[in-house]
Amino acid sequence: MKTYRAQCEKDGRHWLVDVPELRLHTFGRDLDDAREMARDAIAGVLDLPIEDVEVELEITAAADELARLERARAERERAAAEEGQAMSAAIEALMAQGASQRDAARALGISHQRVSQLRAEARRRKPTRICDQRTSPIKAAG
Repeated sequence: MKTYRAQCEKDGRHWLVDVPELRLHTFGRDLDDAREMARDAIAGVLDLPIEDVEVELEITAAADELARLERARAERERAAAEEGQAMSAAIEALMAQGASQRDAARALGISHQRVSQLRAEARRRKPTRICDQRTSPIKAAG
């Protein structure tokens, strides 16, 4: 399946769509309709089944703002991942000093239930050590 890039802009009640690669022009009542009309036009011109055509719409009038939003969302995801790691590290540091889950929760501004959840998630992520018979303190029956 090939994805074609199409530029679109609002003109009155319709979205005008241009596919520069194929010099195609079409329109739709809304963005979903515009995408489907572009897919149909591309499939018709190239004699392909419509299922083999995908269209990525670029709204030219808002391209800079949409790109900025995409960057902001990516940054938010990165920051959220970093916050999660810092939160887990802070929980473990507090618990290692003997703080209760409730005290850790108060210090971090979250619920004690969330502290419990994060600790359980951290334990699941840590690799478990597998002991073999030579290092295991339990003797094998034999």
